[in-house]
Amino acid sequence: MAADTGGTIAAHYIYLLKDDEALPQLWSAITAGAELAPSEPFSLGLAPGHGRHHGHGCSIVSRSGDDGREVCLGMLAELAVIELRYRGREETTPQSQWRGVLESIEADRGRAGTDEATILGETTLLVAGELGDDELISAAAGVFPDSNLLITDIDPSVGGGSRPLWAYVLERRKGQRDFFVLAASTPDTLVESLLPEVDSVLKKLGKTAKYFAHQRQTIVKERLQVDKEVSAILHERVVAGGDTYDPDRLERDIAVLSRMFGVLATDSQLVRRAAEQIEKDRHRLDFALSPVRASGGARDEATEYFTTRYDSELASARAEGVNLDFSRGNAQAAIEVVRTQVDLLRAGEEAALQAQTKEILDRSLLLQEERLALQVAAGFIEFVLVFYYTLKSWEGVVGHGIFDHVPSLLRLLVVAGVAAGATIGTHSLAAAIRQKKANGGVWLAAALIVMSLAGLVTLSVMNT
Repeated sequence: MAADTGGTIAAHYIYLLKDDEALPQLWSAITAGAELAPSEPFSLGLAPGHGRHHGHGCSIVSRSGDDGREVCLGMLAELAVIELRYRGREETTPQSQWRGVLESIEADRGRAGTDEATILGETTLLVAGELGDDELISAAAGVFPDSNLLITDIDPSVGGGSRPLWAYVLERRKGQRDFFVLAASTPDTLVESLLPEVDSVLKKLGKTAKYFAHQRQTIVKERLQVDKEVSAILHERVVAGGDTYDPDRLERDIAVLSRMFGVLATDSQLVRRAAEQIEKDRHRLDFALSPVRASGGARDEATEYFTTRYDSELASARAEGVNLDFSRGNAQAAIEVVRTQVDLLRAGEEAALQAQTKEILDRSLLLQEERLALQVAAGFIEFVLVFYYTLKSWEGVVGHGIFDHVPSLLRLLVVAGVAAGATIGTHSLAAAIRQKKANGGVWLAAALIVMSLAGLVTLSVMNT
């Protein structure tokens, strides 16, 4: 392995998912032509899904002796990181060193094809020895003329020197990469381990916030559209009165409102998950920053910028959740209003149906009374007819001499029994046929007719 060419002057971090299939190919492209350690990192056990290798973020497995470039692969909490570290001699100014190393980084990125890979983020860290504020700002301005520095004091125990500084380069034209500058006398721990931990959380937060920002645009558009439609339905149903007695229209309104309620419920769940993820990552950021930041009233511009930025994203997510809950409540209220109108409509229809039913029942009762009167009249006529023909038939059969000797009361009773039996039997037999079973009226009529005919025969024989 080539000898060390000097201190670390820059580091470039490329972040991917641990299970990204492009990770081995990207690693091979970056380390192509370099002096490799005895084994590739994947054969050393530093494979996707494994924990951190050694005490730092990663172990050096590739070094180019000519340009002092070292490449290593590390596994962080949720991401894999490929670190390119660049070493050089501190014989020139930081500006000239940084300009040269930035050209090397761009060449390495182009050779690796980072523009085609599925990369979650990239960050470049430019390192100088211990510098004061003015010197660090002047050095950064020579490389990033159109930017501001947000400076954070670093704990001397991890940065070395009396006042190690870490600064975020806030560019007016934000690109796809982040840039930091570091002024520390012993930067190895920061470069190899602590800053990648912090930066990976920032990348995760940035992706979550960006995704939620795009998602929120769609959600806000849907919510405003739902609010507009709900307001129109409520205005039509409550203020203007609407076509209350159109059941088909009411059912359509309920279907539309139910669909909108479902959209709001789904959006509310998405926003709640986004807020929970942002809050979780915010806590992880505080935890990752805790060993880096200096204590006791030190400047914290860079971390305050990020915490304020993502606290604002968290507040926006929570505010949108409240708006969605309010809109969902309005949709629920509109559903209840329309359902109440449906219930009132159905109650009115049921009342009208009950009135019609009562009228039909009254008419049916009247018809039954008329039918009963007709049945009584028909029975009486039947009784008279049977009585008359029975009486005449008896007289015709036995003759006037015998017939006249039968007492009138007995003649009346016998003939009336036959007529009554015949009348009762007719109606009872009709009822038995309708019910498909015999009833007592049939047997009573049969007995009455048999006894009356027996009496008729007995009286005729006795008076012969």
